[in-house]
Amino acid sequence: MIKKQEINYYDVMIIGAGPGGLFAAYELSKLSNLSILIADKGKSLDERVNFCKPHKCSPRDPCGITHGIGGAGLFSDGKFRPFFNLEKYSIDLLGSKRLGEEIVTHIKEISSKLKIDIRCKNPDLKKIRSMEKNASSVGMKFTYYPGVIHIGSDASILPIKKIVTNLESAGVMFLVNSKAGNIKISNELINIELIMNNKKITISTRFLALAPGKAGARWMNEQIKRLKIKTEKTPPFVGIRVEVDRNIMKPLTNLSYDPKISMYTESNDYVKTHCFCEGGRVIDCRYDDLRVLGGHSLMDPDSKNTNFAILSSINLPKATDPYEYSERLVRSVNKLGNGKLLIQRLGDLISGKKSTLKDIKNNMISSTLLAYTPADIRRALPQRVIKNILLFLEKLDAICPGIMNESTLVYAPAVEWWSNRIVVNSNMETSVKNIFAVGEGAGSSKGIVGSAATGVLAARRIIKKIMNIEKSE
Repeated sequence: MIKKQEINYYDVMIIGAGPGGLFAAYELSKLSNLSILIADKGKSLDERVNFCKPHKCSPRDPCGITHGIGGAGLFSDGKFRPFFNLEKYSIDLLGSKRLGEEIVTHIKEISSKLKIDIRCKNPDLKKIRSMEKNASSVGMKFTYYPGVIHIGSDASILPIKKIVTNLESAGVMFLVNSKAGNIKISNELINIELIMNNKKITISTRFLALAPGKAGARWMNEQIKRLKIKTEKTPPFVGIRVEVDRNIMKPLTNLSYDPKISMYTESNDYVKTHCFCEGGRVIDCRYDDLRVLGGHSLMDPDSKNTNFAILSSINLPKATDPYEYSERLVRSVNKLGNGKLLIQRLGDLISGKKSTLKDIKNNMISSTLLAYTPADIRRALPQRVIKNILLFLEKLDAICPGIMNESTLVYAPAVEWWSNRIVVNSNMETSVKNIFAVGEGAGSSKGIVGSAATGVLAARRIIKKIMNIEKSE
């Protein structure tokens, strides 16, 4: 433990209370007498909402779905996948698997004590191999991840609430409704401005973990430029969300809660599925003044539909910033929809015809999105992305017959973006000493468990540094 007398000093500060931040704090709390602070722009668990209520959702306040204790991912549909790849950070696949299983086991143990129904699909190996063969025959790849558990949007708050309670009991401090400002370094201390109730305070720390998630991507982008933290560019993924009759997707959803289908186009663009919500609903997610698509599914499905995203990579010119490009694109799509997400019948998308409100209301597939603007999505997204998505749908129809029905609904924009990927070592430490970057906002990982794992890795390194400092004193 580092002994300091400053009132606003903490041994470790974490910005962002999503899975990366929470699991970093959980690991750090194992070291006694360590002062730990987690600051988040959003609200506490009790104040957050699971589903967006337009009449209560003020543009001036952080969105309850995407901001706050628990992060955006832990309020989506409660899927936990123990398999992820941290190989690019010199963490071998076996090490990733062990860490992922460790985190999922922890979630399962808490859920079991809380009597939450944990569900996991365990299909016959022959069915998995058959799907792999079917996908390969049309130029696609099916990836199966064993051990994926599903809790549901309505129950995922419970294990997270338990984790937060445990952290508070261990002395971890939480500051909510706290917007992070600039980060400055002075005399080996890292100073962070926080804005609370229109007042600025400065927190000093020796170790800082940046875990702002996608909701903090804009702020993260600003800070890494100010601090000259090394980054590397990654292509953004842009596309649509698809909503179809639940039965049509059963060849995939019977195998996994998180089926993955992907392909490369002739132009070497990478196209993939993302975030399957079986029997779920399409959700409007707000990041500051930007609206993008998401999906929720409850413990017990309350919809006859299944929705998922189809995303295409975009290779940008070297001089183009990936996040800034994605933000401009989302802003232009939101403007086209008059502040709402876009919707269109697949048949109209193929023919290049704008869907009307009457078309949507009379459509065979009923939309589960609360508010939308009928449009022609061809006008909203790059034509290369549209071409890639339609080709992907044609191939997917060979695996899940019926998806190319004209009544299938498509929505825009679906965007998977973050700030430029921060260059980190195998301990998640950046090029600036004692500043760590974890989770999706840092471009370090994707998904709930992957984000949590990067938080654990950062925490373990911080603990080693603290122990070495104590030995030297």
